[in-house]
Amino acid sequence: MSSPEEIKALIRASLATYIAAHPGEPGIALIHMDIAVDALYNGFTKESNAIDLWNPSSGLPTNPQNLDTYIASGTGNGWTDKNTYTRLNGQWVETLFSPGKLIFVINKNNFYGSYNEGWKVLGGSGATTNPLMLSNSVRLQAVMVNNLPEFWVELSRNGGVTWEKQQRLYLKPV
Repeated sequence: MSSPEEIKALIRASLATYIAAHPGEPGIALIHMDIAVDALYNGFTKESNAIDLWNPSSGLPTNPQNLDTYIASGTGNGWTDKNTYTRLNGQWVETLFSPGKLIFVINKNNFYGSYNEGWKVLGGSGATTNPLMLSNSVRLQAVMVNNLPEFWVELSRNGGVTWEKQQRLYLKPV
Protein backbone atom coordinates (compact mmCIF):
# COMPACT_ATOMS: atom_id res chain seq x y z
CA MET A 1 0.00 0.00 0.00
CA SER A 2 1.82 3.09 -1.18
CA SER A 3 -0.48 5.46 -3.00
CA PRO A 4 -2.01 8.42 -1.15
CA GLU A 5 -5.52 7.23 -2.01
CA GLU A 6 -4.86 3.75 -0.56
CA ILE A 7 -3.55 5.28 2.67
CA LYS A 8 -6.51 7.67 2.87
CA ALA A 9 -8.92 4.75 2.29
CA LEU A 10 -7.39 2.88 5.24
CA ILE A 11 -7.66 5.96 7.48
CA ARG A 12 -11.27 6.54 6.34
CA ALA A 13 -12.20 2.92 7.11
CA SER A 14 -10.57 3.11 10.56
CA LEU A 15 -12.43 6.32 11.42
CA ALA A 16 -15.76 4.95 10.18
CA THR A 17 -15.29 1.78 12.27
CA TYR A 18 -14.47 3.81 15.39
CA ILE A 19 -17.42 6.16 14.94
CA ALA A 20 -19.84 3.23 14.35
CA ALA A 21 -18.57 1.47 17.50
CA HIS A 22 -19.08 4.57 19.68
CA PRO A 23 -22.55 5.95 18.92
CA GLY A 24 -23.53 9.08 20.79
CA GLU A 25 -19.98 9.98 21.79
CA PRO A 26 -18.54 13.28 20.62
CA GLY A 27 -16.57 12.56 17.51
CA ILE A 28 -15.97 13.40 13.93
CA ALA A 29 -19.15 13.80 11.93
CA LEU A 30 -19.12 11.59 8.84
CA ILE A 31 -19.95 14.52 6.58
CA HIS A 32 -16.64 16.15 7.62
CA MET A 33 -14.56 12.97 7.60
CA ASP A 34 -12.55 13.92 4.50
CA ILE A 35 -11.11 16.94 6.32
CA ALA A 36 -9.89 14.65 9.10
CA VAL A 37 -8.62 12.06 6.60
CA ASP A 38 -6.57 14.67 4.78
CA ALA A 39 -5.18 16.03 8.05
CA LEU A 40 -4.23 12.55 9.26
CA TYR A 41 -2.69 11.62 5.91
CA ASN A 42 -0.67 14.84 5.85
CA GLY A 43 0.54 14.09 9.38
CA PHE A 44 1.63 10.59 8.41
CA THR A 45 3.49 11.80 5.33
CA LYS A 46 4.88 14.96 6.97
CA GLU A 47 3.33 17.11 4.24
CA SER A 48 1.93 19.37 6.95
CA ASN A 49 5.35 20.84 7.84
CA ALA A 50 7.41 23.51 6.13
CA ILE A 51 10.91 24.64 7.06
CA ASP A 52 10.13 28.33 6.55
CA LEU A 53 8.61 31.05 4.40
CA TRP A 54 11.17 31.76 1.66
CA ASN A 55 11.49 34.72 -0.69
CA PRO A 56 13.07 33.21 -3.82
CA SER A 57 13.89 36.53 -5.50
CA SER A 58 17.53 36.34 -4.35
CA GLY A 59 17.93 32.58 -4.70
CA LEU A 60 16.58 29.24 -3.56
CA PRO A 61 17.41 27.46 -0.29
CA THR A 62 20.96 26.11 -0.24
CA ASN A 63 21.71 22.46 0.54
CA PRO A 64 18.08 21.34 0.87
CA GLN A 65 17.44 17.81 2.13
CA ASN A 66 15.02 15.40 0.51
CA LEU A 67 11.41 16.32 1.52
CA ASP A 68 12.34 19.80 2.81
CA THR A 69 9.34 22.05 2.15
CA TYR A 70 9.14 25.85 1.91
CA ILE A 71 6.33 28.33 1.32
CA ALA A 72 7.20 30.90 -1.34
CA SER A 73 6.82 34.44 0.04
CA GLY A 74 7.60 36.03 -3.31
CA THR A 75 8.09 35.17 -6.96
CA GLY A 76 11.45 34.44 -8.58
CA ASN A 77 13.87 31.72 -9.71
CA GLY A 78 10.98 29.57 -10.95
CA TRP A 79 8.97 29.82 -7.73
CA THR A 80 5.56 31.51 -7.47
CA ASP A 81 4.32 33.47 -4.46
CA LYS A 82 2.15 31.45 -1.99
CA ASN A 83 2.89 28.05 -3.53
CA THR A 84 4.76 25.40 -1.54
CA TYR A 85 7.90 23.69 -2.80
CA THR A 86 9.18 20.32 -1.64
CA ARG A 87 12.61 18.95 -2.50
CA LEU A 88 12.25 15.48 -3.98
CA ASN A 89 15.12 13.53 -5.54
CA GLY A 90 17.09 16.67 -6.39
CA GLN A 91 14.14 18.60 -7.85
CA TRP A 92 11.70 21.14 -6.41
CA VAL A 93 8.10 19.89 -6.62
CA GLU A 94 5.51 22.67 -6.63
CA THR A 95 2.13 22.46 -4.88
CA LEU A 96 -0.25 25.16 -6.05
CA PHE A 97 -1.72 27.48 -3.44
CA SER A 98 -5.34 26.95 -2.44
CA PRO A 99 -7.25 28.32 0.55
CA GLY A 100 -8.16 26.07 3.47
CA LYS A 101 -4.85 24.31 4.16
CA LEU A 102 -2.96 24.10 7.43
CA ILE A 103 0.82 23.80 7.73
CA PHE A 104 3.29 24.04 10.62
CA VAL A 105 6.24 26.33 9.80
CA ILE A 106 9.19 24.99 11.78
CA ASN A 107 11.40 28.11 11.82
CA LYS A 108 8.42 30.26 12.86
CA ASN A 109 7.25 27.67 15.43
CA ASN A 110 3.66 28.34 14.45
CA PHE A 111 0.75 26.96 12.43
CA TYR A 112 -0.12 28.87 9.26
CA GLY A 113 -3.40 28.73 7.36
CA SER A 114 -3.87 29.38 3.66
CA TYR A 115 -6.46 32.15 3.41
CA ASN A 116 -7.84 33.67 0.20
CA GLU A 117 -5.26 36.46 0.46
CA GLY A 118 -2.30 34.21 1.33
CA TRP A 119 -0.60 32.43 4.24
CA LYS A 120 -1.19 33.85 7.73
CA VAL A 121 -0.53 32.70 11.28
CA LEU A 122 -3.52 30.69 12.45
CA GLY A 123 -5.09 31.82 15.68
CA GLY A 124 -4.10 34.45 18.16
CA SER A 125 -5.10 35.70 21.57
CA GLY A 126 -8.73 36.45 20.70
CA ALA A 127 -11.44 33.87 20.14
CA THR A 128 -12.18 35.10 16.62
CA THR A 129 -8.65 35.80 15.37
CA ASN A 130 -7.95 34.41 11.89
CA PRO A 131 -10.35 31.46 11.67
CA LEU A 132 -9.42 29.27 8.68
CA MET A 133 -12.47 28.69 6.47
CA LEU A 134 -12.65 25.08 5.29
CA SER A 135 -16.04 25.59 3.61
CA ASN A 136 -18.94 28.06 3.87
CA SER A 137 -20.16 26.38 7.05
CA VAL A 138 -17.00 24.83 8.55
CA ARG A 139 -13.97 26.63 9.92
CA LEU A 140 -10.88 25.80 11.98
CA GLN A 141 -10.40 28.13 14.92
CA ALA A 142 -7.22 28.40 16.97
CA VAL A 143 -7.06 30.06 20.37
CA MET A 144 -3.92 30.43 22.44
CA VAL A 145 -4.28 28.67 25.82
CA ASN A 146 -1.23 28.80 28.12
CA ASN A 147 0.90 29.86 25.13
CA LEU A 148 -0.15 26.79 23.13
CA PRO A 149 -2.65 26.72 20.25
CA GLU A 150 -5.93 24.92 20.89
CA PHE A 151 -7.77 24.09 17.67
CA TRP A 152 -11.53 23.69 17.24
CA VAL A 153 -13.65 22.68 14.27
CA GLU A 154 -16.63 25.02 14.29
CA LEU A 155 -19.89 24.79 12.33
CA SER A 156 -22.33 27.48 11.30
CA ARG A 157 -25.92 26.58 10.56
CA ASN A 158 -26.94 30.13 9.62
CA GLY A 159 -24.56 31.28 6.91
CA GLY A 160 -21.69 32.31 9.18
CA VAL A 161 -23.67 34.55 11.55
CA THR A 162 -22.90 32.36 14.57
CA TRP A 163 -20.45 29.48 15.05
CA GLU A 164 -20.65 26.43 17.32
CA LYS A 165 -17.62 24.50 18.57
CA GLN A 166 -17.94 20.89 17.45
CA GLN A 167 -14.64 19.08 17.90
CA ARG A 168 -11.35 19.97 19.58
CA LEU A 169 -8.31 18.87 17.64
CA TYR A 170 -4.97 18.12 19.20
CA LEU A 171 -2.43 19.06 16.58
CA LYS A 172 1.29 18.94 16.94
CA PRO A 173 4.04 19.27 14.38
CA VAL A 174 5.44 15.99 13.08
